[in-house]
Amino acid sequence: MACYSKCVNMFFGHKRHDSVTEKVYAVRTSTAVTPSYDVLFEAMTSTLQSWTAVTVNEVEKLLASVLNKTCQLDPAPTWLVKEMRELLAPFVALLFNKSLDTGCFPAF
Repeated sequence: MACYSKCVNMFFGHKRHDSVTEKVYAVRTSTAVTPSYDVLFEAMTSTLQSWTAVTVNEVEKLLASVLNKTCQLDPAPTWLVKEMRELLAPFVALLFNKSLDTGCFPAF
């Protein structure tokens, strides 16, 4: 929790810390009884024969170029994603590359 508090203070300042902390607590409390969702994995045969792996640098550039727009349904503000792009980019690149490698993509 100490790391979380430092991050909140860094981005929101001490005045908003209590408000953000209360919101996080409310979300965690309201979802604590939600059963976990089992993601079914079905092995698939990829029809994509070759591709170039997504690089961390490419993801960082794309995240930096995103327009500063917000949506009520999106819990992460665009400015925060852009600000944290160096931290997020390796994970996003890994996710994309694993999806391409395994042929496992989210179903909507």
